[in-house]
Amino acid sequence: MNVEASNALAIGLIMGFGTLGPALGIGLIGSKALEAVGRNPEATDKIQTLMILAIAFAEAIGIFALVVALILKFVEKREHKINEGLEYAEKMQQEYQNLEEKTKEEIEKAKKEASKIIEDTRLTAVKIGNEMKAKATTDAEGIVKQAKLQLDKDRKELKETIKQDVSEIIESALTKIGLEATTENKKKSIEQAIEQL
Repeated sequence: MNVEASNALAIGLIMGFGTLGPALGIGLIGSKALEAVGRNPEATDKIQTLMILAIAFAEAIGIFALVVALILKFVEKREHKINEGLEYAEKMQQEYQNLEEKTKEEIEKAKKEASKIIEDTRLTAVKIGNEMKAKATTDAEGIVKQAKLQLDKDRKELKETIKQDVSEIIESALTKIGLEATTENKKKSIEQAIEQL
């Protein structure tokens, strides 16, 4: 039998016995008062006053039983509300603990993800740095190669220019000193002059 059923039974018994006693008492008071009036009709006023007073006391016991029953019913409702409040508080406490655990798990997960992101970023930065370094080295090598090619080209052009200038100077010098040179002699003289440069 659960608590609510036992409380309902207790309230019913209190009201039943609490009203049964006064009802029997009032009935006995009434019957005895009528017997007394029947034996002594002159004392009817006194007997009636005492009878009403006795009935009031008996009725007070019935009212007392009613008050006790109402108090029990009120206490039962109050206890029910308190139990509901305690259950709700326990439920909220459990939910809070679950939420707190979930929050801790989420924080740990976020920390791990943040660490992974930081590590990935660091690796990406190193990779990009290495790629930029390799590109810079390749670009620098290309620039050096182009500079060498340009230098060789400029050197050849300069050599050709010098060759022409030297051949003109030699030809002019030979003409001034009055030597008419053959084409072969001119070539030899020019080549010797260029080799000496």
